[in-house]
Order: sequence, then C-alpha cells, then structure tokens
Amino acid sequence: MVVAVAGIVACCFTASAQTVIFSDNYKGADGDLDSASLVDRTSGLDASGVLPQSTSAQQTIAGGKLQLVCRGGAKSGTSGGMHFGTIGSPGTLWDWSSGAGGSAITKAGGMSVSFNWTANDTTAQDWLFLATGADSADSYGTNWKLLAIAAANSSGILLQNCGVVEVWHAGVFAASNTFAATGVSHSVKLDYQFDSWEVGAPVTLNVFVDGKFMISDTFSWLYGPGSQYMVLGTYQENNLVDSFNVSTYTGTISSGFSPATFVNKGELPWGDHKDTGTEWYSPTNSYGQPCVTMSNNVLTLTSYHIVQNGLHYQSGVVYANIDVPNSGYNYVTLDVDMYTPFAGTAGCWPMFWLDSAWTWPPEVDVAEFKGSAGGGNVWQNVNGGGKWSCTVGTIDPTKWHHYGVVLGPPANGARTYQLYFDGAVRAQGAFVDKQGVPFCVIFNYAMEGASGSPGPTDTTYIQARNWKMAIH
Repeated sequence: MVVAVAGIVACCFTASAQTVIFSDNYKGADGDLDSASLVDRTSGLDASGVLPQSTSAQQTIAGGKLQLVCRGGAKSGTSGGMHFGTIGSPGTLWDWSSGAGGSAITKAGGMSVSFNWTANDTTAQDWLFLATGADSADSYGTNWKLLAIAAANSSGILLQNCGVVEVWHAGVFAASNTFAATGVSHSVKLDYQFDSWEVGAPVTLNVFVDGKFMISDTFSWLYGPGSQYMVLGTYQENNLVDSFNVSTYTGTISSGFSPATFVNKGELPWGDHKDTGTEWYSPTNSYGQPCVTMSNNVLTLTSYHIVQNGLHYQSGVVYANIDVPNSGYNYVTLDVDMYTPFAGTAGCWPMFWLDSAWTWPPEVDVAEFKGSAGGGNVWQNVNGGGKWSCTVGTIDPTKWHHYGVVLGPPANGARTYQLYFDGAVRAQGAFVDKQGVPFCVIFNYAMEGASGSPGPTDTTYIQARNWKMAIH
C-alpha cells in the first residue's frame, strides 16, 4: 500500500531496567563443578537458590571458564553438560518460573540468557546446546545426547563449531543461520519474550551471535510453573563457557492489543479515513457496530458492505502508539499471529505494514493479502528508493500464521531487513533509506483497490494476536 506521509513525529520508546536473575563468572573455583565454591562466583536475585551441577559427566572449572566434557569422551556419541539444582537439595531441579526471579521475568515480559562460548575448533559440526523448558526426565543425563532437539523439550539451540546455529522446538526443526567461524570465541544472547510460564503460552525467541541477529522463532511452553528447567550441554569435548547470565528481558516496548498500545481513531496515522481502496475507516459503522475490537489482547478488524459517499465499505484500522524508532538500537523485531479467513476473497485487502513516518518511501509490508489473486496468498514487500522487492507465499486461510520482521538501524543510506513467515526467513537484504526514518506501524482492512472488485457483499473480518515490538 502506497501513501505519502509527511510531518509525523515518532514516539519515544522506553525500556525497563534489567534485573540479573542468576549469573556465574566461574572465577576462583577451579576443580569439579559440583563441589566448587559459590563464594564471589554467583550473583543475582536467585543466587541463594540456584546450584549449578554436572549432567551425565563431571564438569570442571578451570581458569574462570566452565569446561564441558562428554560422558565417554570425545566422539563417543554422548553428551555432557550442566543443569541447575537447588541449594540445600542438589537433586531437586531449579524451576526458573519460581520465586522472586520467576515473578520478575514474567513482569518484564521474558528473559535473556547470555554467555561466552569458546569452541575447540572451527570445522566440526559438533555443538554446544542450550535446552530451555527441558523435560525433567532427561535433565540428569541418562540418555540425552540430543536433548536440545528432543520432542520433550520446549526449545533447543544448537551452536555448531563450524558456524551454524539451529533452533528446534518440541523435536521440530524451526530455522537455522550461519555466523563467522573464523575464530573460536563467540558471544551468545538468547531473548525469550513471553508473558506467562503456563503450558501452551506463546514464546518468541530471538537469537544473537557475536552481536548479530540470527533467528526469530515462536514456540509454546510444553511444561508449566513448577517444571521450567534449563540445561547447557556439549556434544564435543572441551567446549568452554564463561559469564553465564540469566536476566529479565528489557527489549519489549509494545506488547498485546489494547487501547494502551494501539490507537483506534478510525484513521491512518496521518489523519486520513481512507486510502487507495473503496473503504471508509471508522471505529464503528453507520449502525454503531464495531469496526475495531481489542479484547484479551486480540485485535479484530471488521469490514461491512455499506455504500456511502461513493465508497463501498466501512472498515477498521489501528496504528501503534509507538513508532519504530530510527536510532538507539541494534535491531527492532516485530511479531504477530494473524488469522485471515478471507485472504482468498476478491476485494479483501488487509495488511500489517510499516510506513515511513516522514516521506514515502520507504515502506515494509510484513503481511499483505490481495484477494484478487484467488486462493490464500500473502505478499511480503519492501520498497526503498521507489523500487519494490516482493515475495509471495501460500497460506492456509483457515489457520493462524505467524509474521515478523527484523529491522537494522539506518546506516550509510540503507537499512537491513529480514521478513519471516511461520518462523522461517522468507526474504532478507537491505533497502534504501536515505532519510533514516522512523516507521508507523499499521493494521488496516482496506477493500477492493489492489485486491480487485467487486468485493464481497457480506461482512468480513481479520484477527491478530501475540503482538510484540521489541528493541535489542
């Protein structure tokens, strides 16, 4: 959708202060992990309860680093690692949803897990892994060499020595990317965005290696409060880890659909009640029926076939009350699930998109649906400097689908992007952004226009949920 915009002022964002839940520097405690002193070593809100312990094989600390080894030695087909017990009861796994730390994580909207990793070569496909939401039956290591990719594990990260990172959830491969393996030392940061520890609660995971964005994935907790465990392990001898840290997540600047996060004035951010379609945007139609509802963090936009003043429909539109900023960050990620049952209906033209808050272009269409093509299709488009780059995918309009985008900051007249569909990267690259603009975030239900005419004479709708905009 193309609209020229001028004079829109970007909103400022705020982020909460980070709280350290548990940190281990491994200093001054050389020897076996299980018997090493915690004095001057661990810190954080839950440091009085968390007890790092060996899994499968005795792990050691040497020179301020955790030295991870396998049961049976290198190339034995087994793993080794570290789980987290409870001080005073080492056989009781630490539940990360418990106590002050678990509450702080929920209140903050998620957690960040970070550590430094030193591999022992740059060629092998063997790996370091982190299993989050791990099955307690596997956490002690009787036979868990593939715990991170097991069906009983909520989420698993594999970091291969040769420069490949993989994300799995519930035993299903989700996505992969590559990082530079020219050196053996890497920094790893995993951001888990969620509002609840309950079974089935959605989680958005963003993976960073050496400060660069790698993967965005969504999954659901397989276990609930009381059973939220974590394991750090290796499938190769002598992977080294230091500065292991679990903190509250600080990146979310907008979460959920509500009047606190989205503006419902029946107009686009620049004040227009219509764009290039044949709809009139309004909070309600001429008969008082809602064109927009936001209930339980679910957005519903409805379009009514009402012919008035030369237009054919009355529809809903909302825009975020915080723009995507144009500075002060490394990446901005935006994620949402959408249900578009009329995506294949001619005349239906809903969209989730980012439009320049200054002058057009640039524009990023995270999910655009044109019924004129027939069937269920989604367009994911980028326009910088007046040139469109379009990717078209097929969807099942009877199901919910996940859409997302990752934007880098403006640099040298351009901006990097990655567009996601159901957890997989569908398009990536850079687009021209000479102005270095902030972006308005818009969900609208346009009709006809680029989606063809005549449109439906019945009432139609779209829905969206699990909205998050985050800064990293």
